[in-house]
Amino acid sequence: MDCKYCPSVPASYFCENCQIGFCLNCVPEDKRSLAPRCTLCRQQLVSFNNQHVVPDFWTQWMTFFQLPFTPSIFLALLIFAIIGLILPEVGMQGLVANGIFWGLLVMMLFELSNQIAEGRTDVPPITEIWKKAEPFLLVRFLVQALFVILLIFSIRNSFGDWAAISLVILYGLGFPASILILALEKRFFSAINPFRIIYVILAIGLPYLWLYGTWLVTVGISYWLVNWQQDSHYFYTVIAYQISFYFWTAWFVMLGYATYQYHQQLGIAVFNHHKHHRHQQMRNKSEKVKSASVKEAEILVAEQRIEDALNLLHTAMDEPMAEIDVHRYFLKLLVAEQDTKRLAFISKRLVRQFIHKGKIKEAAHIAVTVGDVVPDWQPELASDSYLLAKDLIKMSRRELALTLLTGLQSKTEDSELIADSYFLAAQLLAENFNRDDEAIVYLQHIVTDYPEQSVIAEAKNYLEILQASLPEQMGDALLIDENVAGRNFDAKG
Repeated sequence: MDCKYCPSVPASYFCENCQIGFCLNCVPEDKRSLAPRCTLCRQQLVSFNNQHVVPDFWTQWMTFFQLPFTPSIFLALLIFAIIGLILPEVGMQGLVANGIFWGLLVMMLFELSNQIAEGRTDVPPITEIWKKAEPFLLVRFLVQALFVILLIFSIRNSFGDWAAISLVILYGLGFPASILILALEKRFFSAINPFRIIYVILAIGLPYLWLYGTWLVTVGISYWLVNWQQDSHYFYTVIAYQISFYFWTAWFVMLGYATYQYHQQLGIAVFNHHKHHRHQQMRNKSEKVKSASVKEAEILVAEQRIEDALNLLHTAMDEPMAEIDVHRYFLKLLVAEQDTKRLAFISKRLVRQFIHKGKIKEAAHIAVTVGDVVPDWQPELASDSYLLAKDLIKMSRRELALTLLTGLQSKTEDSELIADSYFLAAQLLAENFNRDDEAIVYLQHIVTDYPEQSVIAEAKNYLEILQASLPEQMGDALLIDENVAGRNFDAKG
């Protein structure tokens, strides 16, 4: 099935109630539970085959071998290698120290695999790995290993070497599945249950043979490195440990990823917040990233439920962390619906909010959207009009900027703000609209009525330049009485 709203994209989720398929980019997520739900009926969606959501196991092999080189993981493995170098090798103390050493290493790799299995796309920090690592999981693993060793020796004594070797081969085939079950279910008897192991092998399928093969290779490499580094310089010993740890880390990462990709077949639940994080990262790689609210609104618009879309966006805008595209799409819908009354009201509130947050550019975009539809639109505050006008000039929307400036004097008694706006309006008229005569009137009004403002020196200088550039008879005509200049400006306003 393809996505209803993106016909060329395979659906990743399906709504059984509406009988509609959704691709990954059209899946809205409930912010309370992060569970994918249908926009139209709010029923929880059913996930299709995981291959639409998770990259195939075979395409990720570079990730498996790159992750151990992550600085935090690599440093942790190096520390383990150095500690392994200084541990005593003989006596009861050496036995206990090495047991703790290898136990801690396996516990770290267990937890790394477990977090990858939960759907993590980022590399878990070492602090988080150690914080969540479970000592009792290690104890279960050791008990399991001891049980298998005793069983092998018992079979050997009763039936001979070939029977013992056959058991080792069979156990080796089931070892990755046994580790997977132990890490996720935390049950000793489930991890050694042959029926459970066979079920896991069949559920994963062909990638399991890769897990088994790489496990044998890792065991062989580790055995060869142990023999190679014996009686060698300490430097070679550290290298041998580091290489061995590298392969074991890569193997546990493979195990974790296979667990995540086949979690549905294995009947394993994946944490919603990790699934959400993976989906968000995949969305961020797409060409067009939209917030969840906008995606939902687009679906509602496609179903001709315009008012529902507007209500959804209006609610989303009131949230503290509302994304920019929510506001833009909301205004776009109001423009399309020609709802000028609501457009004028809400745009003033949004402009005030954005300017209060220091987002002048976004406020200017709103002013452009509304200014093209609502005649003589003005923000609530005169100071907002001035700030918007300055940014609109940078955006080459000079006519709208001039409209905001000329309507400003009726909204405030702040003499400094009025003087600054008159000067900015004069510059626009003279430099962009070739209306020097009107610009001179604005400047004369500043000189006459606002001589104490900081812009007065610039206004006088600019006035002299404009008057000098006019023909002589026009210049004489413009040398008018201060009161007349004031009346002319008021009339323009």
